[in-house]
Formats: sequence, C-alpha cells, structure tokens
Amino acid sequence: MRSEVRLLDLWRITRGWRYRLFIASLFSLVTACASIALPLLLNIVFDRVVKSEPTAAHIAFIAALILGIGILNAVEAYIVLISAEEIIKAIRKKAVQQLTQLEISEYEKRPLGDLISRVTSDTAALRSGFTSGVVEILGNLLIVVGCCIAMVCLSPTLTIVTILVLIVTVTIMALLSKGMRNISSEMQESIGSVANRILRILEAIRTLRASGAVESERYGVDHSIDTAFELGKRLSRREAVIVPTSSSVLQISLLAVLGAGGILVGNGSLTASALVTFLLYMMMMFMPVASIGPTLTSLFRAAGAYQRLSCIEEIPRETARQTCTKLQATDSIENPDAVISMRGVSFTYDAVADGAERPRNSEISWALNGVSLDVARNKITAIIGPSGAGKSTVFSLLECFYPLRYGQIYIMGQPLTSMTIEEVRSHFAYVEQNAPLLSGTVQDNLCLGLSEVTREECARALEVVGLDHLADDLGRDIDAYVGEHGVLLSGGERQRLALARTLLSDKDILLLDESTSNVDEIAQKKIASFLKGYVMNKTVLMIAHRPALIEAADNVIVFDKGRLVDSGSLEAVRSRCSLYRQLTQVGG
Repeated sequence: MRSEVRLLDLWRITRGWRYRLFIASLFSLVTACASIALPLLLNIVFDRVVKSEPTAAHIAFIAALILGIGILNAVEAYIVLISAEEIIKAIRKKAVQQLTQLEISEYEKRPLGDLISRVTSDTAALRSGFTSGVVEILGNLLIVVGCCIAMVCLSPTLTIVTILVLIVTVTIMALLSKGMRNISSEMQESIGSVANRILRILEAIRTLRASGAVESERYGVDHSIDTAFELGKRLSRREAVIVPTSSSVLQISLLAVLGAGGILVGNGSLTASALVTFLLYMMMMFMPVASIGPTLTSLFRAAGAYQRLSCIEEIPRETARQTCTKLQATDSIENPDAVISMRGVSFTYDAVADGAERPRNSEISWALNGVSLDVARNKITAIIGPSGAGKSTVFSLLECFYPLRYGQIYIMGQPLTSMTIEEVRSHFAYVEQNAPLLSGTVQDNLCLGLSEVTREECARALEVVGLDHLADDLGRDIDAYVGEHGVLLSGGERQRLALARTLLSDKDILLLDESTSNVDEIAQKKIASFLKGYVMNKTVLMIAHRPALIEAADNVIVFDKGRLVDSGSLEAVRSRCSLYRQLTQVGG
C-alpha cells in the first residue's frame, strides 16, 4: 500500500483531458486580466465624475467587460465540470475493471464493502477536488501578481502593509493545513469500513434476525460511524479555523489599509480615487487568497481518496491472457484420450493466504496431496468424499481460481501451463455449490454470459430442471424478479436455475459442485435422467453425495483428506471401496 500520495500525483489523472483544462486555464487568465483592468477603469470613471466629464461610454464599456467576464467564467466552469465528470467516469470504470479482475484469493481476504466504497465515496471526494477551483489557480495567481503591481504603483506604503498581512495569512493556513491529507485518508478508510459493515449485515439479515444478533452487529456499525465522526470532527476543526481566518484577515487588512490610507489622503500623499482603487485591488487580491483554505481542504480530501483508489492498482489481478502459473514435480500424461487429467497435483490454501512457496514435504494442511486422476470424455464422472476431502478444490484449480504450484493438469490433452486462463475457462460450464444468482429476472440469470438464447430454449431448460412453474406464462414469469441474490426463490430453485443456465451453454465440460444438494429426490431423478442424455456429446464432472445422482454416473472418484482413495467405473468402485459404501449409505 502506498504510504503517501502527493497533491502533484493528482495531475497524472488528468491525462487525456489536459487540453480542455488548458483551454479552461486560458479563459481563467483572460478573465483575470479583464478583472485587473476593472479597478483602473472605475478609477477613470470616478475622476471624470469628480470633474463633471461624460462617463456614459466608459460605463457601457465596463458593463460589457463585466458581462464578458461572466460569460467566460460560465464557459470555464462548464468545461471544468464536464471534464471532472468524464475523469471520474473513467476512474470509476477503471476501478470497476480492476476490482472485477482481482485474484480470487483477494476477494476472500478483503472487505467487499470497503472495495465498493472506493468506487463510490472515494471517487465523489476526488470529483470535489477537481471542481474546487484548482483550474483557476493560474488565473488567481495572475490576479494576485497583477493586483500587487497595480497596488505598488498606487501606494508602495499601503502595499507593504497588505503584503505583510498576506504573508501572515498564508503562513497560518499552511500550518493549519498540515496533516489534513492524512486525516482525510483515514476518514475515507473509516467510511469504507462503515460500508463494509452495512453490507455484512444486509447480506445476512435473515440469519442475524433469527439469531437475535442484529443489535450486536449494529453496534459494530455504530463504532465505525463513530470513528468516521471523530475523524470528521478533527478535519472540521481545521476547516472551521481556516475559512474564518481567511475572512478575518481580509477584514483586518481592509481596516488597516483604510486607516493608513485615510492618513495618506489627509496629508495629500494619496488621492481619494487612488485609495478607492487600491481598496478594490486589495479586495480582488484577497478573494483568491481566501479561497486557498476551501481549495486545500478539497484537494487533501481528494488526495486521501486517490491514495485509496491507487491502492487498487497494487492488488494482484488475474488477467485473461496470463498462463496458469509455475509448477513443480510434473509427471507425463498417460491417458491422452481423457478430457481432464491430473498428475501429482498438490495444493494448500496456506500458500494462497501468504503467497509463500511450501516445501513439498512440509508439515502443513494439504487440501490436495499427490492427486492423479483421469476424467473420461462424454461420460458422467462423480466425485464423492467426506466434507473437507478436497472435492471443491479440484474444481477451483480447474477453473484457475488459485495458482497451481505442484503437479500438472491437462485439459483435452493440453497442459494447463500452455493455456491462458481464458482458454481454460472456455471449456467449462460451472455451477457453484451455493448457486449464487444475480439481482434481476429469471431470464437475466438464465442468459448470463450467453448470447442468442430464445425464450423457448429458456423454457425448455427450466422444464428439464423441474422449474416448469416458472415458465408456465412466458410473457410474465420468465421476466419475474428473483430478488437480491435470488432471495425470492427457495434454495433448491436457485440451484436448479443455475443448473438450467449451464445447460444452455455450449461448453464441452459441465462442472457441478453439489449443485442439487437442496433439490428434492423427484427433481434429482429428473435431472439425473436428463444428464444421461446430455452426455452424448458432453462431459459431466460432478461433486455429489445423493445416491440418485451418484447412481447416474458412469465413473466415480473417491476422495478423503485430500488424497485419491479410489477411482473407476461405478460398479467397480461400489464393489471394492468401503468408503464409497459408507458415503452412499449416509447420503441415502
């Protein structure tokens, strides 16, 4: 994680929009020059009024100049605001792309609510930084310099008084602003923590209510909110001092200049019109100075937000073109006709957690330990075993969710190391154990990742998995809302809907991770019957514990404690493997 982000680092975000910001800066410079000319023109008008000379033309010119300044300011503001919106849109899209490409292990060890907060609240803080007057800095700087030159020409004495007050003001604001970036960054972190805790509650609201744990969880949210509040108070205290300080210094300067100017006018060293002009320049100069406080506050908030956003770039990401990582202890493939082959595959989640290499003979918990197996083409192969035996880990490695460090896997006779992740996953249709659904309609979830699927095909897939009632009225039910994460459907319906989506795909291999564990026996038999016909030109590899599905398999692979216990045809394994018989008796 980056320890510090400088304000200058925000400049690199503007790449691609700098030409617009340059134009806006030019407008700012033009309006600054016009603004500097205004007091001089007013001074001329004031002198002509005193001398009873005509002033209509001068007043008309001043009015036109003020109108022009207003128009240029409006155009400049529009350019800046539109550019800021486009910059934030690009940053949000990039952040979403990066967040959806993280390695699977990163999602497992990071608070998801905090990641969401970086795309929402942090980008909002970043937008505020871009629209807080940053582009006007050049114009404001020109105004300060131009006003100082004009003030020196009018009265060097009054200019010295004004500059001394200005130096004191800038020094005070610099001291008050010290540390604001760190506080802003901490506050954004705490806001992310609030978002994560709220997400944690909403995702498990039924369980929390049923177990009476809502209050305790809400206490955790309150604690995070209190932390954000305390940091916000620290930031507010500094802001509360910075902004009034700017205004107070302006008032003190005005009084000091009025007092000194009155003396100079009284002794004839300065004319009244020159004093009025000097005061106009002084007030014009202090306007950008007074804006330094709010601008710095917004910039420091933006820097804190950008620090959190830039950290996303440092999180390890999975790319579709990368190969499936380095391997050790590879055996040669013995069965080139197998659709999937594993040779000497070992895997530990401990290595995923800390990224460290593990000696093959080290005393650690192996999810898979020296596994070698083959999956026959166009057959149904069932993987069975006790909980924690390593069954789901096999699927995770096949899908390249985790790096394979020991052994080798072959897909269609091709080693995993010679394939990209994109190529590997193009072979598999995968149904997870918990069968997550997305918010949307039945059809949205059926057609996820698929193209050119007709409503009739959707209805057929629903019928196969026993969800006929969802397709009785295609004009309505297939477009019915399934709720957040499919909450309006039962557990079995969610699993069957996920399975129906998989049946619509054109992938070669179907991976089912206990995808019918919540389905009743009648529906399981119907699904098993369909799978028998499905494998005419497809391969099914399924993790199962119900006899109805296991008995539909052509081959069986038995796991226990990360090791392969037995494999072969259903009849052979049934006759010789005692663990198989124990598991099927329990499953029945």
